[in-house]
Amino acid sequence: MPLVFVHGVSTRRGPGFDGSVAARDALFRRFLLPAVSAEPESVTILNPYWGDHGARPAWNHASLPAADVEALGAEDLATDQEMAALVGAAIPPDDPITPKAPLVATARRSVEDAIDLLWAGAAENPGKLSELSRSAQRAVRYARQNTDWDWLNSVETDDDFLLQLEAHVEAWEGARTEGPEAPRYESLGFSETWDRLREAADRIRGVVGRVSGRAVAEVARGPAHRAATLFLGDILVYLRERGTRDQPGPIMAEVSGALEEAARSATDADRKLIVVAHSMGGNIVYDALTHFRPDIPVDVLVTVGSQVAFFEELKLFAASDNDIPRNPATDRVRKPSGVGRWINIFDRNDVLGFVAEGVFAGVEDYEYSTGEGIFLAHMTYFTRPSFHDRLGERVGEPAP
Repeated sequence: MPLVFVHGVSTRRGPGFDGSVAARDALFRRFLLPAVSAEPESVTILNPYWGDHGARPAWNHASLPAADVEALGAEDLATDQEMAALVGAAIPPDDPITPKAPLVATARRSVEDAIDLLWAGAAENPGKLSELSRSAQRAVRYARQNTDWDWLNSVETDDDFLLQLEAHVEAWEGARTEGPEAPRYESLGFSETWDRLREAADRIRGVVGRVSGRAVAEVARGPAHRAATLFLGDILVYLRERGTRDQPGPIMAEVSGALEEAARSATDADRKLIVVAHSMGGNIVYDALTHFRPDIPVDVLVTVGSQVAFFEELKLFAASDNDIPRNPATDRVRKPSGVGRWINIFDRNDVLGFVAEGVFAGVEDYEYSTGEGIFLAHMTYFTRPSFHDRLGERVGEPAP
């Protein structure tokens, strides 16, 4: 069973790119793939990269207004910005505990956000991703189902938070599995990954400190203008150079080639193909499955923060039919013929994510709230263990 992830616009190789791909793959193996495969570790994950074929401003963004952005001052500025963006709105900048214990301050508002932030700070070591993702899985499920948070009131440091979180997760799992025949759960794993998690907590405190008292979310807003130009540029370049079925353009060739490779790698025992597409990636995949490669069967298509329905309203796809709809109240476009199930996920705060049920027949819309706004919401879906946990649940459920 192969899984293909197709990224969206404004994605370029740079510091932290390979690490972010590895971290996302680890979360797929921990949350999504167990819902559809008995051997998630053996599943082939393909990540076609088309960013080099996207927009390349001839004057290197000379058209942008001069930026006046306070730098974090760290060598790994890009990854620090991603971490700041992850739960920037959740970290209360006016809370006196924030500078010395940002995890505790965040957890007192949302333990899931604190776990997401901890993952972002710890997921840079590829050798520890399996253990880290296991810890994240246990912690996220505890956070979602637990109702007793009195212990947080007595926690004052981030290190104490980590120790208490491990103890309470293990106690919670033990209470759920009482009896001589109950399965024994292995440790949450903090003991094996303690050094990495402690380093992550230290790094998070450093990011908050370098923001110099400003709201953490502000740090990630600096690149928003540049991201907007790449967003628009990548869309325009794709539409201009999309090509034809016989001679697809470079972006379509990259993505459809990965879909074809994935279809070939499916085994006789398990021929399922899962495709997850973010943002513009959803539009490219839809174009591929309706016009360029409709012969490739996809068992589950997941579009996240995508504009597929809006593109169809504008009739921008190669397969778009201007005669549909004759009656907007009742007419819908059929989903791609080779797609078994189509799940579309959006955040109401993500202005680049759209619902699809009003345009397409046979698609399931689900809402996920990042708690962020505009670009921050759009950027952070796949960095959050809590998002992957819900995605795995949705894919594992029978279609409605």
